[in-house]
Order: sequence, then C-alpha cells, then structure tokens
Amino acid sequence: MHNTRAVVYWDTVKTAVAYEIALTTSPTPPEHGTTITKTENLFSFLDPGKTYYVHLRANCNTMYAKSDWDTEEFSTWAVGINTLDNTDVKMKVYPNPATDVLTVSLGKNTNGGAITIMDITGKQLMIQTVEPGTNNIAVSDLKPGVYIVQYDNEVGRQKVKFLKH
Repeated sequence: MHNTRAVVYWDTVKTAVAYEIALTTSPTPPEHGTTITKTENLFSFLDPGKTYYVHLRANCNTMYAKSDWDTEEFSTWAVGINTLDNTDVKMKVYPNPATDVLTVSLGKNTNGGAITIMDITGKQLMIQTVEPGTNNIAVSDLKPGVYIVQYDNEVGRQKVKFLKH
C-alpha cells in the first residue's frame, strides 16, 4: 500500500479458471468486475488518505459458476513513503526497501530512546533501545510488506514507513 497505489493479492482457488475484481468506494459489491487470471492486482492513481473496497470473486469450472463476492476494506496513506510526523527529531531510515537490516540514523544532538517496529495496523512487532548515531535493526524475520519505524524519546516522536522485501 502507498499513498496513491495498492497491490492486492489472494490465495489461489483450486477450481478457479479466472477471477473478477473491482475497486470501489462502497462496501456494496458490484454486479460485475474485471476478469483476470492472476492472483494479484495493482491499483494505481488512487486518492491519498481515502478508503477503498476491493471486491473479488472466483469464476470456477465446477457446478458453481461464480463464488460470492469477498470484500476487503483498505485506506491509502495520507502522505508518501517518507516522514509521517514533523518533529525536531532528525531520523533517517535506510535502505528503503530493506531486506535483512534496517539502519536508523539519529542526529548527533538526539538523545537515546526507543525504536518500535509496527505493522501498518499499528501492532507493535519489536522494540529496541537506541543511541544517538547509527543503529542497525534486524528485520530479516519480518514478512515482506509495509512497516512503520517509530522513534520515541523525551523530545518527541517520529514515524517513517519502510518497505520490507
């Protein structure tokens, strides 16, 4: 997920020969969708900070020609992949996207504090005490996706999104 695009993916349905997919701003499933054969779809040119609904159903080669619609809600980010908060904390996060190690660089005038890694729902996945300067955080155990790294100390808080490959 990004501020203007989202990738939607799903598990293969064994009897499906194709899928119908639709993106709307209503939770009500449409009558028809776009027919595709792959199990993922990229939606581009979305409005930042808006709620969308993805509707998906399987077209099968069994006595049930089509499954019922499955609907999932998501929201795009109101900002880009960079900073989420404006504070005096000077934090840089790299590489972005990350694979095994995420480097968090804190300004020299920044006191120590804590780094929290969260998923996009805000669920805390790990917390690590950090010092001013460069800190390395192992992210190899995280599944691929979008995460938030949050730095907290007595001066303030800053959040940055990063992508895990």
